[in-house]
Amino acid sequence: KQCGVISDREHSTPCMTLEDEPRDVLFVPIPRTASTSTAEAIRMSLKMYTRQTGIHDKRYQLLNARTRPTHPKCPAESGRKFICFGHIGISSLVQAGVITDEFVSSRYVFSFVRNPWDRIVSLWFSLRKWPRYTRRYNQSLRASRIFDEFIRILDSEEIPPVGPYDSLGLSLANPQTEWIVNDSHRVFRLEDLSVAWPVICGDIGIPLVKFPRRNVIDVGSRKPYREYYTESTRRIVSRKYAEEIERFN
Repeated sequence: KQCGVISDREHSTPCMTLEDEPRDVLFVPIPRTASTSTAEAIRMSLKMYTRQTGIHDKRYQLLNARTRPTHPKCPAESGRKFICFGHIGISSLVQAGVITDEFVSSRYVFSFVRNPWDRIVSLWFSLRKWPRYTRRYNQSLRASRIFDEFIRILDSEEIPPVGPYDSLGLSLANPQTEWIVNDSHRVFRLEDLSVAWPVICGDIGIPLVKFPRRNVIDVGSRKPYREYYTESTRRIVSRKYAEEIERFN
């Protein structure tokens, strides 16, 4: 039985069987791929609340969000943990000694990916709402009625890599492949959500709940993503995100 997981070299990861023990979950949220909604859906299904603890210094801004049952008789297994480090690169946490390779390999690791042209439009809308980005990239993001200018910035500026921070500069615009941890990382297409979500719930052994819609940007005013592109900007995205297009689309 195959569960529709996207993986490298056309191999799919088999679904969890009844003999498998449910593992702790490590969710790796790729920016603008329904990350907030996914995390909340899992918390709702496990009837858990979030406790956040931070490690802050000049270099690292690490977030470890753990969930625990809201009461002792919660139907969720008391030892289960749902762990998410935001948009921090998992490999950077391993390199920094914050977590180990064993920590990662012992968990069910998964992410959603999204059509890159659609994701970049969503990211553009999202960044315009964050003052720290409009201050840094004021010419384009404040006036980004001009989507073309945003694409030109992505094409011309050096984007900080995915690293030990939730975001730095335009790091959220990195190719989605930069968040993938290893060959065991389950990757699902956001466009296949109606099929993927029941598979994920089955894989990690949680009740199926309705997938919420959270952190949705400008739904009412957004046009279909194709209408934001010219032939030139479409080619820029094709070139800049060629690896993920080949791998996931």
